[in-house]
Amino acid sequence: MMKTKIQDRIKIGRSRGDETLIETRKAGQLVRDSLRRLLQKSVCALAVFGWVQAAEAQLYGNYYISDNGDGTCVIEEYTGSGGAVTIPAAINDLTVVSIGGYDDYEGAFEYSSVTSVTIPNSVTNIGRAAFEYCYDLTSVTIPESVTSIGTNAFYECSSLTSVTIPDSVITIEEEAFFECYNLNNVTIGSGVTSIGDAAFVECNLTNVIIPDSVTNIEYGAFAVDASLTSVTIPDSVTSIGYGAFFACPSLTSVTIPDSVISIGTNVFLGCGDLTNVIIGKGVTSLGSEEFDDCSKLTRVTIGSGVTNIDQYALANCPALTSVSFQGNAPAIDPTVFSGDTTSNITVYYAPGKTGWAAFAASLGVVTAPQFSSTVYGGSPVLFYPTNGASNTLQLSTNAASGNWVAVSNAVTLAALQLPNAPSSAFFRLQSSGGNAPNVGLSQYFGQPVLFYPTNAAYLPQMSTNLAAPDWSAPLGNAFIALQVTNAPPNAVFRLH
Repeated sequence: MMKTKIQDRIKIGRSRGDETLIETRKAGQLVRDSLRRLLQKSVCALAVFGWVQAAEAQLYGNYYISDNGDGTCVIEEYTGSGGAVTIPAAINDLTVVSIGGYDDYEGAFEYSSVTSVTIPNSVTNIGRAAFEYCYDLTSVTIPESVTSIGTNAFYECSSLTSVTIPDSVITIEEEAFFECYNLNNVTIGSGVTSIGDAAFVECNLTNVIIPDSVTNIEYGAFAVDASLTSVTIPDSVTSIGYGAFFACPSLTSVTIPDSVISIGTNVFLGCGDLTNVIIGKGVTSLGSEEFDDCSKLTRVTIGSGVTNIDQYALANCPALTSVSFQGNAPAIDPTVFSGDTTSNITVYYAPGKTGWAAFAASLGVVTAPQFSSTVYGGSPVLFYPTNGASNTLQLSTNAASGNWVAVSNAVTLAALQLPNAPSSAFFRLQSSGGNAPNVGLSQYFGQPVLFYPTNAAYLPQMSTNLAAPDWSAPLGNAFIALQVTNAPPNAVFRLH
C-alpha cells in the first residue's frame, strides 16, 4: 500500500521488481551494442576513403571513449568483465574527466558486473546513469575532483552499502541513488548545495546529516526510506520539496529551522513513528497532507510566520494532543484535523496573539495559553497567564494513548510576571512572620516570573544593587502557578 502511495502521490521512479522492463532493456542494450560496433567498423572503413568522419566513440582496452578535442575524454562505455575496477586517469593519452553514457538512456557501466569502483581524481563529473543497475556494486570511491553526480548515476545499485560524497561535489542530481535498497550510510560533503528530486528514495539510511551548504532539499529526496530515524536539517536550507520525507515510517522527530521559507505538500505524509515536530518562523504556509497519517504524532510547534494551513495538513493523527502556535491564528482549512480526536487536542497560543476564539469555534478544539514549567522545592511547577483560568491542568504517563487525568494534588502558588524588570534585578521574599522561603524565578516568553508559597506574610521585593540594596515591591501581572507534588517521574502535562 505504501508503495502504491509513493508511485501515485509522488510519482517518482520506476516500478521496483519490474523484471520484464529490466530484461527488455538488457536485450535492447545487446542489440544496440552490436549495431553500434558494426556501424563503427563500417564508419572507420569508410573514413579511410574520406567519405565520412570517423566514429565519435573509440574502443581502447575495456573502454569506449569520446575525445573532447582538448586533451580530455569521456568514458562512454565499459566493456570489461566486472569485479573490482580502478578507472584509469588517462586513456590513449587523453585525461578522463567524465563518466558518461553514449546516449541519454544508457550509462557507461550500466548493467555491468563491477563489484567495486575507484574513480580517478581527474574526473569532475559522474554522468547520467553512469552506474545504473550495477546490482553487484558494493563500494565506490569518489575523489575530491568530482563536482557533480548526475541523474540516475547509481540507480538501483542494490548492493551498495556506504557512500562518501566529497566536499567538492556541488550537486546531487535527481534519482542519483534511487532504490539503493541496502545503502545504510551516506556522508554528504560540505560543498553540496542541492539534493535533487528523489535522490535517495527507498534506501536503507538510518541517519542523515545534511551539511550547512545545502539550500534546497528537492521533491521526494528521502522518500520511502524505511529505516531513517533521524535527519538534521541545517539553517542554510530555504526550501523543502514536495514529499521530501514521504513515508519514512521510522522517523521520530524533526526540527525545521527558521531559514526554511517554503515547504511543499506531503513532505512528512505517512511518517508513522514521528512524535514531535518543530516548524521555524520562516515558513508561511503548511501544505495539504503535510503530516497526514502520522499515527504517533503527539506534539507540533508552529512558528510565528505561518498564516495559512491547507487541507488535511494534520489529518489522521490520532495521538495528536498538542499544537502550539507562536503567531496569530492562521487561516485554516476545516479538514486540517480530519480523522483526529479533536476533543483531545489542545491548541496553544502565545501571549498577545489574536484570533484564537474564532479558531477554536471553527474547528471544535480547546485553546489555552502556552505554559512554561520549572522545578521548585523538588516538584514541577507549571505557570501561565490568568486567561488560562478556565483550562484544567492534566497529566499523563502515556500521552500517545490519550489517557489524561486532571491533576488533583496541585498546590497553588502566588505568582507574578514582571515585564519591566531590569535584567540586573535581584529578588527576595520579605516575611513579617519570621524566615521566608526562597523565591522561585523562571521565564515566560523572555520575561521573569516569580512564584512562592501563598502566604499573606510574604512580600516579594526587587533590587538592582546588592552592595547597596534598594529593595522595593516589583510591579507586574498576576500569573497562575501550580506545583504538582508526587508527580510520576515520566509524567507530561497539558492544559485542556
